[in-house]
Amino acid sequence: MPDARVETLPDPVLHALRLLTFCEPIDLDTLSKIVGGDAVEEAETRGLIRVAENHHGIDVRFNHPLFGEVIRRRLGMAASRRLRGELVRALSERPPTTPSARIRLAELTIDSDQSANVSLLVTAARDAIALTNITLGERLARAAVSRGGGLGASELLARSLLWQGNAAEAEQTLSAFEPDGMNELEIVRWGLARIANLQWAMGDAEGADEVLEMLRGRVTDPALRLLVDGVASASLVFENDLEQAVMLSERVLADPSAAAAAVEWAVFGGALALAYMGRRDEVIAVAERGYAVESEVDGDRKSVV
Repeated sequence: MPDARVETLPDPVLHALRLLTFCEPIDLDTLSKIVGGDAVEEAETRGLIRVAENHHGIDVRFNHPLFGEVIRRRLGMAASRRLRGELVRALSERPPTTPSARIRLAELTIDSDQSANVSLLVTAARDAIALTNITLGERLARAAVSRGGGLGASELLARSLLWQGNAAEAEQTLSAFEPDGMNELEIVRWGLARIANLQWAMGDAEGADEVLEMLRGRVTDPALRLLVDGVASASLVFENDLEQAVMLSERVLADPSAAAAAVEWAVFGGALALAYMGRRDEVIAVAERGYAVESEVDGDRKSVV
């Protein structure tokens, strides 16, 4: 689409194209609600967009990527923030129920003129990390931290930094919090994230052990203690304390109430320790426990709870 042709478009059609630039594909009903059904129909008639049904509903897309590029070049920052804000208001009328929808809304929000919902940012950051989009997870987590997201947002930020090899910043992010005011779930999230970072990213076994001992002294909830034991099993393997690693792994795996995350950690620690000890048949049995819970965890072993 030559730039000159943009000048001839009716304002409602141009408005529709500008919105689509920031949110493609977009649900037909959402776009029609913002700009009006007539504008959408005219854009389709002119061959600028295509409207197609999918298994989720009816989506609107550009007919050619060039259309979006031409529109985008003509938008400044202020206009872009305002247009994203329109999309945020419209999309927020129906709270997102899928990871992709939450991530899209969160991304639009932090670049818009609308106030961000910190809870949405935290959830979307967790979604992005679970989907292994670590850089996006970091961006959303940073946005949540800067808007007062507290420990939950900072723990996600630290995890995303750890995955990218930024262990020093991850430790700085986590160590800024004092455990005294945390409840047991919070202290486990915080502590196990620190253990993972100290032990496997920074090679600080002594520091990891200090945090582990603190957790053992503070955590009383049986399910959370099993989780701590599972992580301890994995950590001890890397300190060459194989017997203790196997013992803790067996304790977790013998408890039918152990959560999937606790089982995953215990399988990791126990199987690795047994392998180093040459106990091959036992490794296979432990690994089978891991297969039973793999669909219940997000693949991010740093996601401890």
